[in-house]
Amino acid sequence: MRTRYVGDRVYNYDYSLGTIGIGGRNFFFPVDFALGSDRSLYVLNKGYEFLPTQGISKVTMDHQLLWEDRGNQIDTGFMDGQAPQPSSIAVDSQENVYVSDEEANHIYIFDRDGNRLGNWGSGSKGISLTTPNFASNDFPKYNGQEGTASLMPIANNFSIPFEQYLKKVGSIDTSGDGELNGPTGLTFDQDDRLLISDSHNHRIQTFTKDGTFISKWGSYGTGEGELNLPWGLALDNDNNVYVADWGNSRVQKFSYAGHYLATFGAPGSVEGELDHPSSVAVDKDGDVYVTDWGRHRL
Repeated sequence: MRTRYVGDRVYNYDYSLGTIGIGGRNFFFPVDFALGSDRSLYVLNKGYEFLPTQGISKVTMDHQLLWEDRGNQIDTGFMDGQAPQPSSIAVDSQENVYVSDEEANHIYIFDRDGNRLGNWGSGSKGISLTTPNFASNDFPKYNGQEGTASLMPIANNFSIPFEQYLKKVGSIDTSGDGELNGPTGLTFDQDDRLLISDSHNHRIQTFTKDGTFISKWGSYGTGEGELNLPWGLALDNDNNVYVADWGNSRVQKFSYAGHYLATFGAPGSVEGELDHPSSVAVDKDGDVYVTDWGRHRL
């Protein structure tokens, strides 16, 4: 067992779960997890475009598979091809499992036994996982006549419905109350309300568990309280909200109502600086933990 001392804290490495693989007890680009009851974990696999193995694996702490809902074949995909880009996972008080998908703009819901309970969100359903002969870091320009293409290629080599493509490049407004554009981070509050990082709308939205809109706050920018592609979310014991402000390379702290309170970190590579943080967590003592995505560190 290895021991690390960071500040006044002691961290003891215990053991690891998972090896690379397309199913069973194996994980494939795991991006998030949530704790379940009876020493279980819900692990969200991101997969990748040429082998869509994305989806949920529920395992025990001693690495026994309990169930999975994953795309294990090229023509299937997670949620029967409807969810190509799962981003975050959270569990409510009844241990129902919620997954955000940043391409489908949907929230998918499962019970603790893996049964699909439904979904909600403003995006188009039925995303195709066909892979066009196209690869780019930017969205392509559409040169045909409107309505002549039902699917449009995007940067991750999936195809999406034409209407959804227009939403992604800003030709259709998706900024209304309760609408989603690239939902990523999820977290539940003590009353089972779901907070979502509505990433491409640069805001945080709150919903009931069944998707009824409650509130929103945040706007695009670099100033205090402004957001640029927010990603991970966390709540502390006082219901303050911590946001991994990915595009601004910092973490911001807000009141539950969205009033700015503090900033953690700044762009850079030295200790205490951040490079596009993707997730944040707060322990019972109020200490803040950040995954520094661009610098491959915690």
